[in-house]
Amino acid sequence: IDVWFKHTSQAKVQQAAQYFANVLQPLFPDMVFGPFEPAVAKVRDVHIQKLSLKIAPSQSLLQIKDYLCGLQAHLQKDPLTKQVQIYFDVDPL
Repeated sequence: IDVWFKHTSQAKVQQAAQYFANVLQPLFPDMVFGPFEPAVAKVRDVHIQKLSLKIAPSQSLLQIKDYLCGLQAHLQKDPLTKQVQIYFDVDPL
């Protein structure tokens, strides 16, 4: 699963992506990669960060989806990061 973070402020994008990584790292050790800037890190004054999460076949995708949506909702409540756009790509190339 790839998680994309987008906002016009680079600091807010980095803060949101780092928060996601810090929360996911203890739950999925050695399965969280990033956050990092993709090859195209800025498009039309919008900064982009990417976080990759590898899922083992034995893990429940429904539980992971619910957990990620909960993290997204938590970030949307924080006044510093509520305008950061967060996208989930469950089938990255």
